[in-house]
Amino acid sequence: MNLESSDCALCQLNTEETMEHLFLSCPFAAECWSKIGVSIIAQNSIFDAIQNIKDQTHPQFFMVMAILMSWSIWTARNNLIFRGIQ
Repeated sequence: MNLESSDCALCQLNTEETMEHLFLSCPFAAECWSKIGVSIIAQNSIFDAIQNIKDQTHPQFFMVMAILMSWSIWTARNNLIFRGIQ
């Protein structure tokens, strides 16, 4: 499969779709996180960003919440790219 661009499909920033951008710094992702009460703050590393998210959530539910949110963002991205679903 050959994609036309490596830019993020979920935002209009013409930013390369890296793991950090897709799941944390993309405006779409930040809005998703904010819906569950998590503020994404720019960090020095992705590990610091994950720790910041963990600090904002209940410890028992952090892993489940992080997995479900990441899966939801990934699914939205794939639906847009491969199915044209907004």
